[in-house]
Amino acid sequence: MRRFRFLCLVAIGLAVQPCIAAPVPANLLAAYGGEYSAKCSDPSALRARVSKEGLTLVRGSKSITGVFEMEALSYMGNSPPAGYETTLMSNAKGVGSIVFIMYRSKNGPMVDLDTDPPVLKRVGIAQRGTVKYKKC
Repeated sequence: MRRFRFLCLVAIGLAVQPCIAAPVPANLLAAYGGEYSAKCSDPSALRARVSKEGLTLVRGSKSITGVFEMEALSYMGNSPPAGYETTLMSNAKGVGSIVFIMYRSKNGPMVDLDTDPPVLKRVGIAQRGTVKYKKC
């Protein structure tokens, strides 16, 4: 009986292991860390932030952070759009995914959001737009 309990605990531990939060890797922080917005000078504008803690959306006094899950280099398929570099994916527990599609333009890194609507609603955005956010 003890052996069975031990094996059950080990199995549960292995099943839970992928769900444990990990910080955003240092190489991704170096390349993409910081704050992005369509209107950097407007404090009420939506901001996308890449930090050690994860991916965050902020608008005014409202914010939501997703725990970093992974980088997806092939998120855009075999023929990604011009300037595409990678995709950063996180999960805001119980709300949905926060996904930052990272581009590079002549002006530097940019973010496009592919975020679940319930996450956007948490920061007061009714629907996802087609705006790319520049680094502030």
